[in-house]
Amino acid sequence: MIWLSTVLFIGYLGTYVLLPILAVRPGLDESWRAFLTWAFEHSKQFGTEVIFTYGPWGFLLEPRGAVDVYPWQVGGRLVLAIAASSGIALLGVSWIRSVMPRWIWAAAIAILADPSILMPVLLFMGTMPSVAESRWKKPVLLLIAFAAGLSACTKFTCFLLVAALMPLMVIRKSLALVVPAVVASFLLFWLVAGQGVSNLPAFVSQFMELSRGYASAMVHSLPVVELPLALLVCGLPVLQFAAQTMPPVNVEKLGRLGWLALIEFLIFRHGLIRNDENHWFMAFVSVGVPIGILLIPLPGDTSRVWPTYWKATYSILLLETLAIILLSARGVVEEKITLLLDSFRLYPVYARELPALRAHEPLVPAGAGSVDVFPSELSYAIQKGLPLRNRPVIQAYSAYTKELCEKNAAFLEGQNAPQAIYFHSGAIDDRYPTMEDSLAWRSLLTHYAPSSVADEYLILSHRERPADYELKPILDRSIRTNETLDIPSVPGGLIWAELQVQRTLTGRLLDLLYRKSKMNLRVETARWSQEFTLLDETTAGGFLLSPYVDSPASMLEIFQPESDRVSAENVRRILVQPGKLGWLGYSRNVRIRLYALVMKAPAEDVPVPGGLIHDLALTMRAERPVGSVDFAPELTIGGGAVRLVVGSPSSGWIPLEAGKVLRVGYGVEGERSTCSGDVSFRILVGGGATGEKHLLWKDDRQSQAGKDWSAEGTVRLPLTAGQPNLYFETESAERSCGAEGAYWSNLRIAP
Repeated sequence: MIWLSTVLFIGYLGTYVLLPILAVRPGLDESWRAFLTWAFEHSKQFGTEVIFTYGPWGFLLEPRGAVDVYPWQVGGRLVLAIAASSGIALLGVSWIRSVMPRWIWAAAIAILADPSILMPVLLFMGTMPSVAESRWKKPVLLLIAFAAGLSACTKFTCFLLVAALMPLMVIRKSLALVVPAVVASFLLFWLVAGQGVSNLPAFVSQFMELSRGYASAMVHSLPVVELPLALLVCGLPVLQFAAQTMPPVNVEKLGRLGWLALIEFLIFRHGLIRNDENHWFMAFVSVGVPIGILLIPLPGDTSRVWPTYWKATYSILLLETLAIILLSARGVVEEKITLLLDSFRLYPVYARELPALRAHEPLVPAGAGSVDVFPSELSYAIQKGLPLRNRPVIQAYSAYTKELCEKNAAFLEGQNAPQAIYFHSGAIDDRYPTMEDSLAWRSLLTHYAPSSVADEYLILSHRERPADYELKPILDRSIRTNETLDIPSVPGGLIWAELQVQRTLTGRLLDLLYRKSKMNLRVETARWSQEFTLLDETTAGGFLLSPYVDSPASMLEIFQPESDRVSAENVRRILVQPGKLGWLGYSRNVRIRLYALVMKAPAEDVPVPGGLIHDLALTMRAERPVGSVDFAPELTIGGGAVRLVVGSPSSGWIPLEAGKVLRVGYGVEGERSTCSGDVSFRILVGGGATGEKHLLWKDDRQSQAGKDWSAEGTVRLPLTAGQPNLYFETESAERSCGAEGAYWSNLRIAP
């Protein structure tokens, strides 16, 4: 017992407890990881200020941030590691007589399982009755109970599983100390994280709201071979446990079987609803397979032993399934190994910083007010040291029910709203962008206005007085799926839609027990037609249908008159259609209500989107088709400026305003471009009294595919008769600069 637990603990110490905290990085998943660490440091209240599937100690699973939180990570992980190593050793010594199989069994569990998520399972196994009680059982059980309280503060699934164990432990009088130990531990770690006890009901109720809409909103990718694998991983342990412990039947045994069935059901849904590599790994490799391995040597209650061939078959099926899953999720496995190696390399840096434990100085701009990042990139604000004031549902893609959307909208419209929103549109799973956190979009229009740009973000500043708005009904009817609906034109071009699709009884059952396919929304503008996945909960509450907003530049434009829009295209037609197997979950009737969203903002709140760059985009023309039959000028935001992305070759013109000097920025964005060879940027003047064009300025550059470069040019403007225009052209000798690469920016005329 001592040797096995010591070796396991040393392994945890080097690969889990003492690992340095990785730096904050950009990325969708990296954002919530960084936020959980930041939220712990700032004692954010989970359930009210933070609505997410993790608890206040959730950063222990994958921390991101500075060295300051490192002592808390070491302390929390130390508790989990001691309990995990002791619990695994206790079960191994109690169940497996041979030394070598015992060590292999214990090592497999320790390598695969996350200690936090494993803790409820160890508590479940440790409290099972046994014929011969080990003298180590009570002290180890109290260690596990203490760690289980911490586990319940990391992820709500662990909280649910620990809470579900309480009635089973109350039944047995010999476990009288375990229940109060778990409760006391949970409250201790809850309070240490700066949480209020009165916050617990909100923590529970808001997670239940997240769970209610998860299966419908987050379903992605139809499982094929993954389904039988999931059934094996989650079904085999239930069969093993049922056959070993059932006879004779009593209430306690039925309760224990029900608890195991509950955790396997949660694992099954967790892995298959998203059905991607990350969720297969988290559900099956980190939890499902370790539980199956844990149950291999499970002793029966009677003298009757299982035939050898059953246990051999059970073990072989389990390990073969693990091998297939690891192969399927090899990208995640490689990423985990890379992160572990990076942590080892980072440790010498930590060794130098630990004695001081100095906080990194935040790079907060002078006079900066509170900010939020919409829709999801919170890591940007944390990385820049901006004073973050987050929406309760911290990432827009998680606000997938009407209640969750209402909470975020109420926050943005309330007294504690952030002073600025860093906006960068982006949706997951091919969703229509404005369906994510749908009501927040209207709050952004009424309570914020564009003020500047930074990096790739449009900065929306809080209005002193919110703008009024009116929803004028323009259409209310029912249509059938696969029936095209023409969207009428309205003054201003802003259309708010409420779209209701009815779930069938089969759909509700699939939602509860498994997963179901989503509906699709086909959207057509004057230039393109595209299919999006439909979030039926948020569309019923209302969302911005038109114009189509998929970038900071198009968001900037919807604050403008309709005639000044380039990127934000009006939606002309929509079509609701079932996805794969979607006909099983929804009825064929769709109720649609359309409203003209009439904004009543003060004139001074209407920003100039990009000055002359915007005017140039309105007149930009291609000399030949580029990428499509109709050349579509594209505005983006980057480098603190609005950019006009151009084609090759392409040209556009603007009237020559009074002035002496033209200043302009230009360049190639490597991440979006395949430009290579000679690239030419030219400015001409013409169209005056003579009608001829004359070259004013030219810059020929050597560009390399995938490489960024930018420059600025200054051009002295001529005095010409008539009403001349300035012409802007971009061309590459090899015609390799597509519309995704070369750009003009910061176009301005000085007197």
